[in-house]
Amino acid sequence: MTFITPTGWVPQPARWPRALDTASLWLALAIAGFGLVPLFARHLLEAGLSPEAIALYRFGLVLLLTVPVLPRILRTRAKRGPAVLLAGAGLAMGLAWSMYLKGLDAVPVALAGTIYMTYPLFVLLLAWVWLRQPIQRRAVLAGGLILAGASVLLAGTNIGLEELAPGLLLCLPAPLAFALIIVVLVRKSAGLGTFEKLAVGLTGTVAGLLPLAVIGDPAGLVPAAASDWLWIAGMAVFSAALPQLLYTAMAPRLPEARVATLGALELPVMVAIGWLALGEALGLADILAITLIVAAVALAPQPKTIGHARSADANAPPDRAQA
Repeated sequence: MTFITPTGWVPQPARWPRALDTASLWLALAIAGFGLVPLFARHLLEAGLSPEAIALYRFGLVLLLTVPVLPRILRTRAKRGPAVLLAGAGLAMGLAWSMYLKGLDAVPVALAGTIYMTYPLFVLLLAWVWLRQPIQRRAVLAGGLILAGASVLLAGTNIGLEELAPGLLLCLPAPLAFALIIVVLVRKSAGLGTFEKLAVGLTGTVAGLLPLAVIGDPAGLVPAAASDWLWIAGMAVFSAALPQLLYTAMAPRLPEARVATLGALELPVMVAIGWLALGEALGLADILAITLIVAAVALAPQPKTIGHARSADANAPPDRAQA
């Protein structure tokens, strides 16, 4: 880039939005970590653990690290409202995640991932209903591409729709709940720090999972083999603790539509895990479906009225400033 001065052309270094690029990079890494869930979940399901127990271990172990910040939130009036809202979204996510794991045990990973990747559309829908953000024609086109991708993937399976329907219905609440988490985290959690957001969100999630895990099959609550604890620890660290910390720190720095767009990276990771580690076939239909869905998420418009919020911006509006 150059600028004209009285003495002529003076070269200037290009100024790129480094904060946005850095946040996007770290967020993409976090989303790739989320995509590792099927690798651990499928093994633990085969080892006899219930879906509720798997989800409880995944989120509960991370919650233990953030519990010390909860008393400070309860003592601070300004933090209580956002905390309750985020905890409620976490509660919905906990219930939905339990259903998703049951669905994951009933349908191929690629198909479950396809259903999960509809959450960017739900983000736009929530932004329209709750935040009064207009839905553009590009969003409608993106929705059509996602439906086309799901249809292609469904047509490429050897399982009848009657057999897949129950599993697909179990997978559907997860993208709804995750869309709610994104909108609340990005736009409705002002005044909460990174660890505080993580703590209250996980508190709600564990609150939703704990009763289901306790009233479920007792034999599915504790792993039978000592080696399974290593799988649980790996799941908690690599698909929960590290990705969630990065996600919670970086998501508020970006518009919710940008956050949802980057979420498309999770689907290729999930499909790759199913293909490379779980022995699931990867055919032309899978590749075409993934291409359509990633294109749809990339096409989804970012609301023009939403800019990314920087945590260091003390002059940001109250609904966008992050602590």
